[in-house]
Amino acid sequence: MSDAETRTQLQSIIDKHAGDPTELLAILKDAQALWRLVTPEIVTLLAEILDLPRVHVEGTATFYHFLSGSRGNARSLARAALPRSRSAR
Repeated sequence: MSDAETRTQLQSIIDKHAGDPTELLAILKDAQALWRLVTPEIVTLLAEILDLPRVHVEGTATFYHFLSGSRGNARSLARAALPRSRSAR
């Protein structure tokens, strides 16, 4: 996928959240739902589009463990948000 296509799709996600930088976590979740991961390129584009420091976007994405930077570690957000049963502990 080209950088222009990625930027267009990210802009669509951002527009869904009224371009509000305080909706960063929701925007990151939507980006992961679309691409199944949050790549460094996506982080950079989000920072540029939202006019936020890249480190802020990257810090938010890496702080929340359910936002995956690699396909091997991708988990569904719904599953990550569910409490673990006693038997799974």
